[in-house]
This record gives sequence, C-alpha cells and structure tokens, in this order.
Amino acid sequence: MNIEFGYERLNVWQDAKAITLHIYTITKGFPSDEKFGLTSQIRRAAVSVCSNLDEGCTRTTKKEQARFVEIAFGSLVELISQLELAVALDYINYTDFENLKYQSIILKRKLSSYRKSILA
Repeated sequence: MNIEFGYERLNVWQDAKAITLHIYTITKGFPSDEKFGLTSQIRRAAVSVCSNLDEGCTRTTKKEQARFVEIAFGSLVELISQLELAVALDYINYTDFENLKYQSIILKRKLSSYRKSILA
C-alpha cells in the first residue's frame, strides 16, 4: 500500500531530505563525546527542516502553512551555524561544509519561493 501525505511530492522536501541524509552520514564521524552535544543538535536541526515542511502540509490555512515554512527556514539557518562550529572544531572538513552550505543556499531559495507560492 502506497499512501502519500503530500509533502513527499514537494521538491523542497526532497532536497531537505537529501541534506538530512548527508548530515547523518557526516556526523557518524563525530567524536563519541559529542553524541548528545553537537551531533544531536545538528541532526535535530536537519530533521526539523523536513518535519516542519511535513507539518505545514497538514495545516488548513495558507498563513499556517507559510509559518511552518518559516520555521523550517530557521532550522536550516541553525543547521549551517552548527556546521560552522563543526568545521572550527575539525569534526568535518571544509569541502564537506562548503558542499552542504551550497545545498542549503539552494534550499533556502526554494523555501522562500515555496512560501511565496503558498501566500500568492
């Protein structure tokens, strides 16, 4: 049985999912003492982007839907900030960071466009 909830068809959600999967791969290499620290924070921020897009799809008003896109945007900014800390701590290399930052910039633009389309 293949049940869809709507968010799965969103390109913006698919991009957020790809970033989240990449985050999980990269953070596997973080020090074990960061398991409940930066590793957890980074993963939660990435998951939050997807989760807020999901939840926004369930809302009945455009204003509510747009609000969840805004929250997803905030989580994306939080993610990039935390990745900058991970680079400074030598937990990830600069190339991986730049790749994720580039993907996040594209996602940021898509989130903005998606929000505008909801409110149009």
